[in-house]
Amino acid sequence: MRAKDTEEKKRGNSSGFTLIEVVLITTLVIIMTSVLLVISWGQRADKELEVAARVVAGAIREAQNYALNGRQVASDEVPCEFGFQSVAPRTYKIVYNYHSGDGNCTSSPKDVAVYTVKNNVTIPDIGPIYFDIPHGDLTPIATTTITVSKSGKSRNVCVYASGRVEEAGTLACN
Repeated sequence: MRAKDTEEKKRGNSSGFTLIEVVLITTLVIIMTSVLLVISWGQRADKELEVAARVVAGAIREAQNYALNGRQVASDEVPCEFGFQSVAPRTYKIVYNYHSGDGNCTSSPKDVAVYTVKNNVTIPDIGPIYFDIPHGDLTPIATTTITVSKSGKSRNVCVYASGRVEEAGTLACN
């Protein structure tokens, strides 16, 4: 055998990775991928809660805007207040009451729109929060907290007596 062939054989045997090295690298990649998935899953739930809180706050503001603008819903009814009402666990709606024949505001709300919170986020069952027409004043006149939740985490939406609507996140409504 020539010397050159012997050298090529030695080099051929020493190049590449051993089985232990391949297993070690594969294990490290799997562990790092698992950690990244766990982190991103937690952030995803937080983002879904944030989006749900924004959507709920937006629906409350929509009801408030209807009251401020004096939106007409049906031609034969004159609304006297618009409100937000949740029907647990994932449904909420914009409702209105209207002037009855005797001029008083009815207390049997009619639906304007019905919505569903997405991504398995839940919302508690709360009675209607009304905004009167034409000033958009809040009824009842008290701060209301609406907590959206998912997987043990939650975010608050605050409706203040002044009519201000705020996504408070994890903070309490004051």
